[in-house]
Amino acid sequence: MTTTAPLWLSQFTVQHRIWGLRSLFAGIADDFRDASGFIGRAGIVHSYVDPSYTTYGRPGALLQRFTGDVVVDGIWQYQNFIHGRHLQDKKLHFNGNAALRGGWNVGAGYFVESFGYDSALYGATPQSAPAGRPIRWCVHGTAHHHERRIHRPDRHAAVEALKWRRPTPAGHDENFFEWASGDPVCC
Repeated sequence: MTTTAPLWLSQFTVQHRIWGLRSLFAGIADDFRDASGFIGRAGIVHSYVDPSYTTYGRPGALLQRFTGDVVVDGIWQYQNFIHGRHLQDKKLHFNGNAALRGGWNVGAGYFVESFGYDSALYGATPQSAPAGRPIRWCVHGTAHHHERRIHRPDRHAAVEALKWRRPTPAGHDENFFEWASGDPVCC
């Protein structure tokens, strides 16, 4: 069976030595069905803008390069977007990444995020998500079955040198089977 429904995408990226800008504006209608499985989630509109600024240290200095960026990101239910209603998910990310002498990279970020309950993913009431949803971190936490929105500040840090890498999760994460926030811990 073939269904005809809107699918649209607009992207813009410009990267200068100092300034950068990435943006996305994409929508997938509720009725869009693909036979190949390449569409992860129908029925949403996703938009973000991500300006960045890079500064460089003197030759031989400890700090070789530092890039900071601010990501403003939002997701609407497709029908809410079409009818001019509220965002479902709201994200504001502040990131900084430094390249240090000797091949070390250090990064940190602070995220302010709010996730609205999506009945298309979790059912009519905030309870458990369907089986098969991916888990990014092993999580411990308690479900809050009647929450309609999860608010979470989060922070991350990472250190990398050549082939060694150690991320440090902290804060809360929403990427697991039930509709609740919890504390991420590496498995």
